[in-house]
Amino acid sequence: MASASRKRPTWSPPLELGLGLLLALPAGMAALGLTQEGYLSDLHAAYLAKVYLTLDRGRLEFLGFSYPPLPLLLLLPWPSPWAPPILGTIVLGLGFALLLAEVKRRAGILPLVLAGGFLLSPWPIHLLAQDFAQVLGLVLLWWAWTLYLRWLEEGLSFFLFASGLVLSLAVYATPFALPLGVLFALGIGLLRRMEPRAWAAASLVLLFPLLFTTLAWTYLGWLFTGGGISLYRALPQETPPLGEVFLASPAYVAGGLFLLARVRPGLLLYLAPLFVLLALTPLGFGYTLPVATALLLLFPLGGLHCLAPKPHLLGATLLVALLQAVAGWALLEPLKPPPDPLERAIGQTLAQAPPRSTLADDRESYRLLAWAGTARPFVLPADAGFLLALSAPQAYVSRVLVCPGGGALQPRYGQGTPPGFREEWRYKGCRLLRKRGEPP
Repeated sequence: MASASRKRPTWSPPLELGLGLLLALPAGMAALGLTQEGYLSDLHAAYLAKVYLTLDRGRLEFLGFSYPPLPLLLLLPWPSPWAPPILGTIVLGLGFALLLAEVKRRAGILPLVLAGGFLLSPWPIHLLAQDFAQVLGLVLLWWAWTLYLRWLEEGLSFFLFASGLVLSLAVYATPFALPLGVLFALGIGLLRRMEPRAWAAASLVLLFPLLFTTLAWTYLGWLFTGGGISLYRALPQETPPLGEVFLASPAYVAGGLFLLARVRPGLLLYLAPLFVLLALTPLGFGYTLPVATALLLLFPLGGLHCLAPKPHLLGATLLVALLQAVAGWALLEPLKPPPDPLERAIGQTLAQAPPRSTLADDRESYRLLAWAGTARPFVLPADAGFLLALSAPQAYVSRVLVCPGGGALQPRYGQGTPPGFREEWRYKGCRLLRKRGEPP
């Protein structure tokens, strides 16, 4: 009765969207400021290099089947170092709008208090500046989680199927979506009393769109490439210790202790993100501390709506939100732009070279390609003449760009120089070799 008597907020959906974008704007401005000063994360550089290659060659298949694919499609209309933080800010604003919609529907302010601690910390700045694809994935996971919780409340199959549809889109942005969807399906029988057949049917409703899109994309990748789906080399490989993740997530820990004190079956589903974090590392998917913290935060946000904002709960939530903000400032090192603007200047200089005059491997030199803003001057592994230029660069190109990495150029020309070439400059392990007699 207490929850039914609470007065619902009266704001409209356009106002929710405007307020959500306004909440995301400070973090977005900070991320754009870092870009202005020359900061570009490895992941954003890898996305941009692939998109420039696709647009300059005019062949959409050059996007390939690297994971995740959704950020590449979003960057196609406007590839630029400015695009990832701007797109991430818009997506984060949509996520806050979804949160405001849930607050209005359930008439509870505790999730807003908890989200305030996230906003007052550097977590969103790191996410927007480093990996806007994970921002998109986390927002989609939040949407799927709220639809799943609504099905638990109302029992309408529509919400379960809608949750599966959103998860099927989220799997193209984040590796968290598929294992979380499977765990959501397993949790159906734990959170609602139903017969085994009904459990199986409900699980199929949730999992069908998710498994269909995942298997369809995997099959297309095998059909067109003859192999499995590859991961971006710029994806994080190392993961923070689980103890550090707990220190960075006081909201998640507090929510778990609350469920444990009440001995609720929902605690098993509440542990789902921990199982996902533990399972992804052996499969080659790393994650950063901000990503892990944001994922864990989604679960207490979804569980607070059913609680009345009593004074003691409101005070406890304010304390947890404050701890969430303090943890961010204490554990995260500030993102720093490069001490010199040379990387951007070198990329822009490389862009002025004649078309197909520079042999490079975008698996090694994707950062310089991203700052160049074009793939026209380069001969890359996707091009038909790459192997010929690799074997005899003096006959096909006038420049060779070699950077540290796992590409084809580093083992051959990382230290030596092909006949007829000389080293022109070296920067952070990258070398530009120019053919002798060529004008600078």
